Amino acid sequence: MNQTCYLNNAAKYDDIKKLVKLALRGLLRTALCYTEDQVFSNDLNDDTHFSTFDVMAGIVFNDNNLISCPPKNKMP
Repeated sequence: MNQTCYLNNAAKYDDIKKLVKLALRGLLRTALCYTEDQVFSNDLNDDTHFSTFDVMAGIVFNDNNLISCPPKNKMP
């Protein structure tokens, strides 16, 4: 699932990553997975989280718009 963010206040991607990590200590810990590793969608087949914040797949348009894309499928 893509997660698109339109921010009211400008933020750097590194700051967003820190906030996501912080949120994972609370209510989101069972719903969201965070990875900085290079992963493919089939790497997450056994993962029980609802979604994965894949740092490597994030696309930053500017300090107010970003997309966290799902991991890519591994090519045969």
